[in-house]
Amino acid sequence: MSRIGGQLASRGCPHQVKGTTMTTQRETGTAAPHRVLILGAGYAGMAAVIQLAARTKGCEDMQVTLVNPQERFTERLRLHISATGQQVAEMNIPELLEGTDARFVRGWVTAVDADAKIVRIDDNRVLHYDTLVYGLGSVADTVTVPGVEEHAYTLNTAQDAEVLAERLARLDRGTVVVGGSGLTGVESAAEIAERYPGLNVVLLGRQEPGAAMSPKPKAYLQAALTRLGVQVRSGIEVVKVLPDSVELAGGESVAADVVLWTSGTRVSPLAAAAGLTVDEHGRIVTDATLRSVSHPDVYAVGDAAAIRQGFGVMHGTCQGGMPTGVHAAVSIVRALDGGQPKPFRFGYYHTPVSLGRHDAVVQFTHPDDSPRRVYLTGRVAARYKETVTASPWPTYGRMKKMPASGRYQRETYVGPWLPEPILTVGDTADDITNAESVSTAMLVVLETLSPLERAVFVLKEVFDFSHAEIAQAVERSETAVRQAAHRAREHVRARRPRFTADRSRQRDVTERFLAAATGGDINTLMELLSPDVTLWTDGGGKVRQALRPVVGAQTVAAWFAAIGKVTYQGVEPADMNAELVEINGGPGMVFSGLERIIATVTFDFDADGRITTIHNIANPDKLQAIAGGITRDVGTI
Repeated sequence: MSRIGGQLASRGCPHQVKGTTMTTQRETGTAAPHRVLILGAGYAGMAAVIQLAARTKGCEDMQVTLVNPQERFTERLRLHISATGQQVAEMNIPELLEGTDARFVRGWVTAVDADAKIVRIDDNRVLHYDTLVYGLGSVADTVTVPGVEEHAYTLNTAQDAEVLAERLARLDRGTVVVGGSGLTGVESAAEIAERYPGLNVVLLGRQEPGAAMSPKPKAYLQAALTRLGVQVRSGIEVVKVLPDSVELAGGESVAADVVLWTSGTRVSPLAAAAGLTVDEHGRIVTDATLRSVSHPDVYAVGDAAAIRQGFGVMHGTCQGGMPTGVHAAVSIVRALDGGQPKPFRFGYYHTPVSLGRHDAVVQFTHPDDSPRRVYLTGRVAARYKETVTASPWPTYGRMKKMPASGRYQRETYVGPWLPEPILTVGDTADDITNAESVSTAMLVVLETLSPLERAVFVLKEVFDFSHAEIAQAVERSETAVRQAAHRAREHVRARRPRFTADRSRQRDVTERFLAAATGGDINTLMELLSPDVTLWTDGGGKVRQALRPVVGAQTVAAWFAAIGKVTYQGVEPADMNAELVEINGGPGMVFSGLERIIATVTFDFDADGRITTIHNIANPDKLQAIAGGITRDVGTI
């Protein structure tokens, strides 16, 4: 793959600003690089800078700068863990940006002038921009309730968590009041109670914990808090925080040696002061593409933005923040290349809540964040939660190599959807099972299972949980879980291709198919195809492909026999290259031309070695890993 692997460097750089090519402007000495300034390295800001850095690497016409007050990335999903003195990994932002062209500037943003397009850093430095990505995020609201700023602890930064941890470590006995019964309050109260069983932990809030969940997971969450000894008081409003207590509406006072404040959030007033249109909470009001409605050269992402979807305005979460950063980056590249940014579309899918280190509850949701029936509890949920919590940083690393992996786009996908092709290595007998588990066929089959069947199948076959453990996690009887597992296995067996483990036979057929297709030999193609072969094509609406499956040996053979005769994606037959590689654990083909990857093709085989299914992926966003020559060993997947 060395020839193909070197083609990623030639991918298109943004070349157009306001109708004038940047290359031409540079040659005439009339233009400097387009300056993109990203404020804030939270979940959304990091997604934006990594995406932009990856998509514009080597482009002299673009300058990407990230501003953040510290080099350490704040894992807000783990701050409640750090607050109890437990060690978590330190993640360095400049180190992650190494190997990209993005620049890191350490400092506090003290002013933004949206009309002059300048940002002040620490009051004594000025940065100019052409496009701004505003992602300064939110912090705990310490202003609304008197005394919070002076007497309460917060979890805004890793330093905040460390300060609280030091205080808790010195507290042999006493009461810790957690103000706010939202998810951060619940996780913090549970973590403190588990870590310091000698302390009295009181959780105060207007709503009962888990209020947005369906009845069973909510009951599980509340029972877990009771088991940990957390005293929960709902329907409570704190009106003042004092050095040794909190006052409630109605005059009652609750003694407190430590107060942790998690109730409500607020955003920086900088956006409003800059003249940007903001909502009643100070968040930047955006259009459908995440641009400021008052200043189109400003994109707002994450908690700092008031982003309206069909279900209403999004609330701040990691699962929503990262996609906004990705979308802003993609939109910037598209706009600078003369295109129109597309509307942002997002739907929620889960609410995972840790209840100490070995327990959790995961509520799966509809896109509008309302609860589904499916949920997880206990050890399985804890493992799920940890997987979610740990995922952002490696996701940034993956985006750095293949930026298309960050796109959130399944909801409005055009035409058949196929999983992203992955170059794989390792073809020993021991790797057969692993190779089959990442095959295109298996990934497609899993998409057809119901949510319960898919959860049971993965928990049983991948994580090797017992039926009893799965039953407890999904709140079903063990009999129901066994039935779901049986249905899932039968479904997978029925729809999974029944090819033999004779990989040499598969490779031989693939080689013959490649030779016949490039040579226009329709008779040989017919011999290699089963009579009812099905061709699935995935162009994602970006490349012209069949929107429905192509069925039948004669039709499919004619489709591929034309490869050597017709122009495809602007590439003449004489300029097209084809190469046999291993994709998703089996033999496949990569087509390229004009220094770019055009498409991949993989196959399913029957017991006789005939091709039963063909998967043809031409969506350029899904070909980034192939273009980069990135390989994975099936023995370690």
